[in-house]
Amino acid sequence: MARFWSITAVALSLSALVLPVSAQNWSGGIGLGWAWQDVSGSESSFRSQSNLQPGFVLEELTLDYGNDGAWLNEFSLQAWGFGDAEPTETAHMKLGFAHAIDFSLRYDRRESLLGLAESDIGARSDEWDITRWKGVLSISAWEPLLAELIVRHVSREGTVFKGFYGLNELYPARIELDESMDEMAIRLVTKTLPVRLEFEQRWTNYERMNRRYPAGEEAVSGPDPDLLIDTGTEFTDKHDTPSSSLIASYSSENFEGAASVLWSEAELESSGTGWQSFAIGGGNIGTMEWVDQLVGSAQLDTLAANAYLAQHLGAGWILRLEGSYRDGATDSNLLGQRLFRSGNPTGSQLEFSTPIDDGSTYDYTDTHARLTLEVGGDTWAIWGGGFLTSREVAWQIGNDHDPFAEERDSDGLVVGGRWSPSSGFSGTLEFEQGTFENYIMRTDPKEVDRAVLKLRADLGKGWQFTAHGRHETSSNPEAIASLDHRSTPYGLTLGWTSAGGTAAAGLDLSRMALTTETGIILPDGSGSLSRYDLDLMTATLFGHVESDHVRFVASATRLEDSGGSWPMDAWNGSARLVFSGSGNIDYSAFVNYWSYDEHYASRDDFDVARYGLAIHWSFQ
Repeated sequence: MARFWSITAVALSLSALVLPVSAQNWSGGIGLGWAWQDVSGSESSFRSQSNLQPGFVLEELTLDYGNDGAWLNEFSLQAWGFGDAEPTETAHMKLGFAHAIDFSLRYDRRESLLGLAESDIGARSDEWDITRWKGVLSISAWEPLLAELIVRHVSREGTVFKGFYGLNELYPARIELDESMDEMAIRLVTKTLPVRLEFEQRWTNYERMNRRYPAGEEAVSGPDPDLLIDTGTEFTDKHDTPSSSLIASYSSENFEGAASVLWSEAELESSGTGWQSFAIGGGNIGTMEWVDQLVGSAQLDTLAANAYLAQHLGAGWILRLEGSYRDGATDSNLLGQRLFRSGNPTGSQLEFSTPIDDGSTYDYTDTHARLTLEVGGDTWAIWGGGFLTSREVAWQIGNDHDPFAEERDSDGLVVGGRWSPSSGFSGTLEFEQGTFENYIMRTDPKEVDRAVLKLRADLGKGWQFTAHGRHETSSNPEAIASLDHRSTPYGLTLGWTSAGGTAAAGLDLSRMALTTETGIILPDGSGSLSRYDLDLMTATLFGHVESDHVRFVASATRLEDSGGSWPMDAWNGSARLVFSGSGNIDYSAFVNYWSYDEHYASRDDFDVARYGLAIHWSFQ
């Protein structure tokens, strides 16, 4: 809350200094609430999904000023989320000056927690917050051009508990996060040229100084005679990335086109020391310690471009061309030494060092082109065409390994259609099939088939219906990885709205069925099958109704994953009742409910009821 009052005080002090006090130009409001919370089961699992807690919350703060004739003609302030009950807090301030000059400042902060008992990532838990600032100075007084200066700052602080491997075991460690990003950009946009041009020059600096400490002496997997004595890091990573981008777009009666290009040169530097030491046999046998003193650097160059062209040929014919190109080159080097110390219980030590002088490269080039020809009219259209893709890669991991290079090409066809017999109904269906040559990774597909369906219907009397579906399959031969991937997401929405908009209700249903099977090789050399199976059904009921003084909003959602990988059931619902009193004051009562149940485990299950009261006051 201290951050909220500090930000509000600065904004209000600024407005008091530069704005007239005349109340007739001001409007705004404030909403305050308090939430209670009852948790049954795993509170850390619930907070990992929502991070909601009981306590005070700022639901809304708005303050607006307008005076078209003044040198400072606009002031606005919006804020929400500050308080102990919400994981996020956001504030946005805008100042509008004469001569078409605007300044805006945005602040947001989010607290994140990860604390799952049943997890495949080992003994890991996160508790950190990320803070973002963004300032924009916009000048549009000059008729041909809009100019903007953009400044951003992002920082992340907190603690991560995770395991690290040593002596073939997983040991607990605590990571103290210290990460920041600073960025400045200049953006220019043309306003009067036939072709709209948007140019942006950006400079980004990223710095990371995370520090690792021991979080226990015993191995995570269970009793082990070797104990962790100490571990730590004192590395500093710095990334400097200047980038330039240009976007051009043009549209006329018979032609439309857009293109973009981006170029960046990233320089990465890292230096410092990392160490870990162990008591072998609890110290009865001796100690072992590794110390790495390293200096690393890398250069990453990226060129990316995209283009879209559409030409109306007449008589309902349209020719469309889409293309993309991306090229990246990475060259990294690592210098330093690894120091090894071994001691016995008598105090004698053995020490030796090994120099480190290594490097790696990774280059890739991706291209994609798609050409379609469409014919149709107002109520129907059909199209067909084809596409070509190519991916070239070349890498070398370490100076002692042989370089690798491969090119992977693909071609395919596209057919589709659209039917709109009336203004109240439209539907589209598109099918795409692609075949690839060669493999870069063993999980790359040989064939991919994809079909997409979309429907929309206005049923009359306030009823609306939409549906969407997608089916995709991909596979490769048994000799590669025996890949078999199937994905089928689909859903529909049925909604109703009253003529005056005072009442509405709806039902949203969706299903995501996904199965991936991949042949794998076990450490003993035998073959096996890795299977991931997701079958997620989601159903949501929602609605609202309001009168002159009362408004009621509610929704309920049911989720069920019946797939074989990690099945679960979940419910969540919310309801809010608002009563409008005298003096522009609204009184609210709200309730939320969550239920989460995993079928294969129970330590992360929870049932949570959250309820509260709020009051909103507005003036104008």
